[in-house]
Amino acid sequence: MADNVYTLHYFDGYARGEHIRLLLAHANIKFEDHRISFSEWPGTLKATMPGGSMPCLETKDGNKMGESIAILRFLGLTHGYYPTDFNEAWACDSLIDGYSDIFNKISGTAFMSPGQAKEDAED
Repeated sequence: MADNVYTLHYFDGYARGEHIRLLLAHANIKFEDHRISFSEWPGTLKATMPGGSMPCLETKDGNKMGESIAILRFLGLTHGYYPTDFNEAWACDSLIDGYSDIFNKISGTAFMSPGQAKEDAED
């Protein structure tokens, strides 16, 4: 990790890891962007990640955190991007959770056959 505060482990794509990369970049926080190929993932690497999934944010002391929204909240609280007012925090969480619901519906089609995606869209 050298001088980096964090290492972000995620695929070489934008999906669930990109908003974490963007927050870290906007906050000018040094981090290693460990991009993992799909061929590397099923091997021993998957077993080293929390819950066997990514993205994973690793701290300098080796602590590994999973779940993209939880990682964002951690970074937001740690680096001043999360409201301290309870009502504002609720509004922030409401937006994040709402967008997450939409993202989950949309992103699922990326791994479906075209026929299955069409069937799901018609339901």
